[in-house]
Amino acid sequence: MLWIGPGPVSAGVFPALTDWRISILDPNQPLERQLRRTGVALVCPSVASGDLRLLGKLIDVLEHSSAVAVILIPPGQTQTWSMLSNRVGQYIALSQDAPYGELQMALRAAGTFQHVIQNLQEELATSQQRYSRPATEGFDEQMRMAARLQHDFLPRRLPEVGPVRFGALYRPADWVSGDLYDVVRLDEMNVGFYVADAVGHGLAAALLTIFIKKAIQAKRISGNEYEIIPPNVSLELLNRDICEQSLSSCQFCTAVYCVIDCSTMRLLYSRGGHPEPLLLRGDGSVVSLGGEGGLLGIIPEQTYELLELQLRPGDRLVVFSDGAQEALSRWPDGKVKDIAQVMRHWIGVPRDQVLLEINQRIEQAPTEVCGLDDATVLVVDIGG
Repeated sequence: MLWIGPGPVSAGVFPALTDWRISILDPNQPLERQLRRTGVALVCPSVASGDLRLLGKLIDVLEHSSAVAVILIPPGQTQTWSMLSNRVGQYIALSQDAPYGELQMALRAAGTFQHVIQNLQEELATSQQRYSRPATEGFDEQMRMAARLQHDFLPRRLPEVGPVRFGALYRPADWVSGDLYDVVRLDEMNVGFYVADAVGHGLAAALLTIFIKKAIQAKRISGNEYEIIPPNVSLELLNRDICEQSLSSCQFCTAVYCVIDCSTMRLLYSRGGHPEPLLLRGDGSVVSLGGEGGLLGIIPEQTYELLELQLRPGDRLVVFSDGAQEALSRWPDGKVKDIAQVMRHWIGVPRDQVLLEINQRIEQAPTEVCGLDDATVLVVDIGG
């Protein structure tokens, strides 16, 4: 059994593990490989929104494996219960304070399910070998068309307003991506931009990004007047729209949404379960942009914190997906570095060169890391 949780195995669950050999998750090894080796995982997430994002990715990995997980939910974590109750997957959810006998039964059931799933997948793999090559080629052509369609939803040209300049790197892990970014000029001096990450892979995640693109609201227009919607309200409206869809797969995402006034350099932003953007100051300092707000698509009443920041000439804002964060943090020699330390290397480096070097760094990351997730990086430079 693979233990996935903060720290060692909790003392409270030991009585239920008498029949199991325990393997601790190695963060430097691919999760897929570790699940393949054990077959059953016992997951104990913490209360952080970042752990919820990782939990969602774990469920996605389970769907592409024969493994089954037993997830122990901390008491009072309604957000986690809501996320799991709205999603179908290869897992059993229990409260962390459940009796050890109940946990024992859940683990035995997981072991039984794992063997059943493994046999079904082997039968499916055998039947798939009967598919003809033309059918496979037809599927590849459909995926190419889906990839082209998704690229059409990305901005064709990034706006240049006052001293503000944008650059972007977009690297799908497969034909289509669960990442999305956009930069939109809202009026003469205000620009809205975001990076979103649908938790999951493949067509389901790609379709959710298209929904996000069409659903996110940046401006209200009434007659000859308009109102720029604050980033926190934009995320709250998007969160409500995703929740109303009641999707059974890939039903939630993370996002950072920002609005910058290019005349005053005032930045408004909100963050929903997404990696913290980094502000690379012209003086060499690096600032992480936090902000409270959970994943989008779980709780309809979720609120998001609105934060304000004054930018200065020479500043660089970097917004990225967690796939880019993981690939940039893990180096070919196996070492893991803090993303802020990695980004500090590019202070003062021209924007196009930064994106080129980031792309090269992602390509040099361990194959099992950079191949697992999509990678998106949005760079905002303040000139002058």
